[in-house]
Amino acid sequence: MTRLRILHLSDTHILRSGELHLGTTDTRAHLASALAHLQGIGSLDAVVVSGDCSDDGSRDSYEFLSAQVGGFAAAHGATPVYVVGNHDDRAGFTAVLGDGVGGVVQAADAPVDALASITGHTFAVLDTQVPGRDYGQLDEARVRVLAGAVVAAGAPVVLTLHHPPVPSASRITHVLELVNPGALQPLLATGLVRVILAGHYHHQLSSSFGGVPVHVAPGVANVVDPSAGYPAHVTRPIWGAQVVTVRDESVDVMAIQAGSDGPANALSDDLMQRIAAGSGPADWLERWKDPAP
Repeated sequence: MTRLRILHLSDTHILRSGELHLGTTDTRAHLASALAHLQGIGSLDAVVVSGDCSDDGSRDSYEFLSAQVGGFAAAHGATPVYVVGNHDDRAGFTAVLGDGVGGVVQAADAPVDALASITGHTFAVLDTQVPGRDYGQLDEARVRVLAGAVVAAGAPVVLTLHHPPVPSASRITHVLELVNPGALQPLLATGLVRVILAGHYHHQLSSSFGGVPVHVAPGVANVVDPSAGYPAHVTRPIWGAQVVTVRDESVDVMAIQAGSDGPANALSDDLMQRIAAGSGPADWLERWKDPAP
């Protein structure tokens, strides 16, 4: 029996030293606190950061992330895996993190897709970024190329991308979802994908897509509280993570959340609508009017 154990983090939103996320949160302190809290988690095979690694795209932010996550991963016998999210800057990401799995990237502004072999599994990384926007989109030609590489590798696959292929529990992130999740079909058709790991929503979510388990990690920068209701977007100043264990017969997820008891932050309807209009797809208004999924 094989076993693959992954620490799944997402949405670290690291900024230049001294700057605060949304003017309130020291994301460097949140990441350091999370990793300190998780020190006793035991041996791991991989530490995945599934997008929005940086909030400002600065080299400083990526270097801090690399030092913190890379050091933690090394101490736990794990390989770090980084994914491009909508807030990431591809040039800054690749200058420090390469292709996210230890390889070098020549075209700094190109989409960052990658493959890595870790503990008998293939980690397939897909870049869903639409530059200058917050919603996600898949390039079908790139998905087919990755599917071919996955088949050639012949190992069970952990697919990692930032935008989940399943609906969000919040209206603003519903507007900013992955607009063409069906483009994943060539990968799913290989029959090799065991689990899909994603972020973006900042709230814990377990679902399935095309018969494959999907696990969305809560944010490290903050955690969205879905109990506030679909139209609202309320974040709490805590961090979250998942420990994902892939076995021959199952995929098990342990969710962990901890952090400050500070006040929640609610985005106003006006601000959310301006974000949707400025960062959403062409049909953002239709999505805005959708009922809760």
